[in-house]
Amino acid sequence: MGEFNRDSNGLIINNVCADGKFRDLKQRIVTSQGYLVNSKGEIVSNRDLKTVMFKKLVDGELPAPFCLEKFNFSPWGPVGNPW
Repeated sequence: MGEFNRDSNGLIINNVCADGKFRDLKQRIVTSQGYLVNSKGEIVSNRDLKTVMFKKLVDGELPAPFCLEKFNFSPWGPVGNPW
């Protein structure tokens, strides 16, 4: 993820520049969800901006199981309703 200001609900506030690309606070190119991308459109690490983390997004999101955190899912939590 890039670095962003957040609204009162904790959602990121994306900056759209004149070139039509999304940028974070450090003016790095990001996706509409805030993931840092390189010139090929691959998701890269925010530590060095070179290490490719994912080749492509699935419908704009990270592939499973990495996107499960978005849905407040914990693979270590209880499954189903115990009652």
